[in-house]
Amino acid sequence: MPKEIWTIESLEVTNLLQQLSESSEELNTYTTALNENVARLEERLNDINLGVSTGVEFKCKSANFPGIHKLSYRRTGIKWGFTVDSMSLKQLWPFREAPRELRVASVEHIPELLKKLKTDSYALAEDLKAKVSFLRDITAMLKEPGSVEK
Repeated sequence: MPKEIWTIESLEVTNLLQQLSESSEELNTYTTALNENVARLEERLNDINLGVSTGVEFKCKSANFPGIHKLSYRRTGIKWGFTVDSMSLKQLWPFREAPRELRVASVEHIPELLKKLKTDSYALAEDLKAKVSFLRDITAMLKEPGSVEK
């Protein structure tokens, strides 16, 4: 390879590496901001102590993650929080550990998830009221131990 071509290619590679470095810095800055804001929202939901799991499906525009994915608020282990589930890859991540492209794609679905949490929590509360009433009816029929019917 002639020396002048190598020099031109070296300059191009050097320029590309510098541009990638700048891009990386910007990506990391905004990813940190995204994660911090989602963490604040997650903390607020955890403070409410809702105890209801739900999720909404979304698609990612990235060719690296085709198919349907799910943004959820749920309990994983002992902690409640946002998760990203790649249904096609059959993999579940806590939000901050999910691939960046999936986190970015999922964020616009947070309002939809919050609405679904509200709907699901009201539905669960109504179901719970009915179950408690049912159990009260059963326990009202119980006799005290050792009591004799007259």
